[in-house]
Amino acid sequence: MSHGEFAVLCEDARTGAAKQPDNTPAPNPSRQICTISDSRQEAEDFARDRVERYPTMRCVVFDHEGRAGQPLLTVNRPEFAPRGEIGPAFRRWVGGICLVAGLACGAWEIAHDYATIWAGALAIRLLPVAAVFLGVELVLWAQDKWLRKRLR
Repeated sequence: MSHGEFAVLCEDARTGAAKQPDNTPAPNPSRQICTISDSRQEAEDFARDRVERYPTMRCVVFDHEGRAGQPLLTVNRPEFAPRGEIGPAFRRWVGGICLVAGLACGAWEIAHDYATIWAGALAIRLLPVAAVFLGVELVLWAQDKWLRKRLR
């Protein structure tokens, strides 16, 4: 694919199995067939049309990077919406809350000359969680920046 093209991949919304745009199974289950569009709007309209026509289908729109990057759009019926994924908003909110709460508990423990063990125990458990969530977010942000810089 070249810069400015968009791919639409179709799959079964329940199982994730590869599908062709006419909702038949892909000839080779390990490979997906994609529909290439010249504009993002055309790709999004095609994806919405496929899901409207075939309710159990999920369509995923990618830019010229394909699966190497994050999808631009995922179209599916609400009953097939993904649940339980840890997205960027979740990582930022939970990481930020754990960071603030962990620092507050640590400061409380230090201010009270280590007399309240509970605050230190909470801080020790909250700060690594914050570090993981915010660290993952930082790495994903830096990777995205690096890829965009490299493509210029």
